[in-house]
Amino acid sequence: MFMRYYNKNINSDIVIQKLSKKIIDGITSTLTDYAFLYTEEELKKIISYRNDLEIIKDLEPISYIEDTLKPLIFRTWDYENSKGNDFIHWLKKDKFNKNKKAISSTFGNTDSFCDSVIGVRYAVNLDSFLGACEKDAATLIESSDKKSIYTIGELPNGEVINSYNLATPIITPKQVFSNNKNDYMSKHNEIILDGRYAIPTEIICINDDYNNVANEISIESGIPFNNTKMK
Repeated sequence: MFMRYYNKNINSDIVIQKLSKKIIDGITSTLTDYAFLYTEEELKKIISYRNDLEIIKDLEPISYIEDTLKPLIFRTWDYENSKGNDFIHWLKKDKFNKNKKAISSTFGNTDSFCDSVIGVRYAVNLDSFLGACEKDAATLIESSDKKSIYTIGELPNGEVINSYNLATPIITPKQVFSNNKNDYMSKHNEIILDGRYAIPTEIICINDDYNNVANEISIESGIPFNNTKMK
């Protein structure tokens, strides 16, 4: 089960308020932008949890709501993925580490990250989707003593994946596309993937001058190189 934790070094009341507001915003976008994906009963369930969040102030029930609603909200990502928006991990210094525990990706069909021209397209399912943020999620892998309200995933060795910008699975693609909540100079979004379950499907390159480098990465990693650019 997805779980966030209290940490005595963090002013939990303020952060819980921010997290609750984020989840409410995600539910509102789901109801406004993606209602057609749900049955009437599912919509009632989503609405009831939004109403609960208006009064809940404790971390445990908020974590429960995130965990319970995640399969429903992920449907919005499946839908947009089917429309040609991709999960892409952009490489730094043209290096690919296939053993990453947490994978940062963008979601969309045009923008790269930090001027990178080579990326890895991933197939993402419910298990591999940890959460997303409208901006840089400020993600760190830390030791188990750093469990906190910022924890968005746990690893088998006891380490935790913390997002200090409060990435959450209760967020929609429309929100990350809009940039409305992105106050950073860089306007990229960040999706956090679990490296155990996200499947790399293609190496892509958006600059022909780097096709040879991309092809070398493809050969080394065993991941096909698709030089047809973005979808």
